[in-house]
Amino acid sequence: MTTYKGVSEQKSSWRFHMKYCREFDPSHESFIKSLSLEDSKNEMLRIFTSPETSKVRHIMVPLLKHMRQLFDERVDDPLGEVESEFMRCGRFAIFQESMVIKYIWSMPGMANYLLSSHHEDLLDDKSRYTKKFFSGYCKEKGAPHEDWINHYVEDKLEKKRLREYADQYHDLEMSTLYQPSSMKFCYIYFGLIVAAAVRSRETLSSIHDGLGGLRLNEVKDNIRMTIAALRRAMQLWVDNFARGSCGDAMASAASLAFTAMQEFSKFARCNDHPKSHLLEELKEFELVPGLDIDDLVITCLSEFAEHAASSTYSWECLDWLANNRSPLWRDLWDRLPVERRAKVVLGIISHMYEHGTSEALPSFDIMSGRSTPVPRNALLKILDYACGEDLVALEAAARDETLGPKNPGKNLSPRRIVHFCIRNLTEVKGTTIVAAIDELSRVPHSEKAADGIAKKRLYAENECCRKLALGGMRDSHADFSVV
Repeated sequence: MTTYKGVSEQKSSWRFHMKYCREFDPSHESFIKSLSLEDSKNEMLRIFTSPETSKVRHIMVPLLKHMRQLFDERVDDPLGEVESEFMRCGRFAIFQESMVIKYIWSMPGMANYLLSSHHEDLLDDKSRYTKKFFSGYCKEKGAPHEDWINHYVEDKLEKKRLREYADQYHDLEMSTLYQPSSMKFCYIYFGLIVAAAVRSRETLSSIHDGLGGLRLNEVKDNIRMTIAALRRAMQLWVDNFARGSCGDAMASAASLAFTAMQEFSKFARCNDHPKSHLLEELKEFELVPGLDIDDLVITCLSEFAEHAASSTYSWECLDWLANNRSPLWRDLWDRLPVERRAKVVLGIISHMYEHGTSEALPSFDIMSGRSTPVPRNALLKILDYACGEDLVALEAAARDETLGPKNPGKNLSPRRIVHFCIRNLTEVKGTTIVAAIDELSRVPHSEKAADGIAKKRLYAENECCRKLALGGMRDSHADFSVV
């Protein structure tokens, strides 16, 4: 069943719907199940190049699901040779004219399949398990830390449940060491979504596929498809489970975000811009459809931490956010809830503490798969915006373990640093955070190794902040003077 937002949308889509919407024939199902990976690839290419000649143009969704199953089973392709060709299939759609993309999206069930947030074809088993059993606790695949479960979960039945699920997750980790990745299927699925949002020029790497022009200046009834596809692409990119399962198959997302940020910034600067009405599509804290300001920061930092291929464009997004005072997001930081600003604070501090920063522009080495550290100035500016003019965001970051960038029980270090800043520094923004990180990096490993009054005091101060981060009740105004 195909649904529309209104009568005008239904009328504009009728010529496509009339051509491609057919009653499902049971014989189609047996035909699809008979296809090998090679045959599936050929049918996919026919759809992209000449939809009229494809035998499966009416049953595209079952074909995609069949391909997903073949990927999981690695049927007919033990060496992954056909899989690599599917990467090119997914990218191929991004370079096509809007009419071809419109044909594909008009096929029965395609829009729902590509835009639905309920199906989990993109996720690996560990991500599915985490979402199912640790919902409300974990923001990335994995289990809560054992110490956190033991000390912070008060309900005995809930504590027992979480322990059992955590043990089962660790068993799942061992059993899925050689599980096929979701990455190859994501190349196709995510490529079809990005293709509806932007038309790009063909390049050697998918990291550039988001560059080009948003499909907003072509056929009028494409605009809603473009906005919906852009929103879905951004939502998938900032989803830790989807991104963690698909890896660099989403490499085009950062460049797409950068392109969209530039475009929507133009709409905001010019009140008489012919596309300024598209700003009405933005929800409360969005920079572009589907991309909230705090999610952008956390996702870009995650891409750097994972040395993702998209690190270069992730930096471009952060630099644009730090230095471009567009009226579109000038007051977003002030309106952002305290807890969400605290999330950004902990994310930045955690990244600086674990991965460092630099004064030079970042780069990504394709051969080694490593990216250089994020430039310090951009992070400090964003940190200032997130902190605001008072200590409210810092205090929220200090007391709430679940606001950290990692799963509960694994955010001790950034929260310890926040406690240190609140206790010792009159200014808790900008370079003072760097000073705190530098200071705490010199903490002796043990009290016995703390030779000298200054080091003994620093050790005692660090221990207090660590206990505060753990939730200890020690007096925050305790005297640490060493006699």
